[in-house]
Amino acid sequence: MGNTKNTYGKPVFDDNYSFPQDSQDGADFTDEFANVRRLSSSDRQALVAGKQRPGMLVSETDKAALYRTDGASNWTPLVTEGGRIFAIASGSVATAASGVTAITFPTGKFSQPPLVFLSSSHANPTVPYLSGAPSTTGCNVVLYTLTPAQVAGTIRWLAIQMTSAAAAG
Repeated sequence: MGNTKNTYGKPVFDDNYSFPQDSQDGADFTDEFANVRRLSSSDRQALVAGKQRPGMLVSETDKAALYRTDGASNWTPLVTEGGRIFAIASGSVATAASGVTAITFPTGKFSQPPLVFLSSSHANPTVPYLSGAPSTTGCNVVLYTLTPAQVAGTIRWLAIQMTSAAAAG
């Protein structure tokens, strides 16, 4: 045979080419270590666990999406919806010194409750908090100092929905 395997299992070819074995060894190595496939969405979903490898990437040719598998048919979307975040909105709100302050998301923006990220602007160190879970239409926030005492100030917010079916992705 015209090749040996290095410590990583990669064929190292010598001058004694052996057809078809060398060609098959090269193809087997490529299949095993080149963990990127181009498949349609239905072909990706039909790919049996025995044909998957942990960390394998599949670029869907019909949906412009990229997925990673754990090798057991559990697919994690890396890029979806044509390569974009499904929905995103941001803004700022002045908070009251007591009670909760409502943030209203743009009408119809989110089909699932989004992930909400908060930051604050105040003369003293403060921590912004979500008061309860966000919904598709908005959320409630409060601003506290480190003592902790509720204070008036400004909270900047960012809401993201990664896919049409889920906030995370």
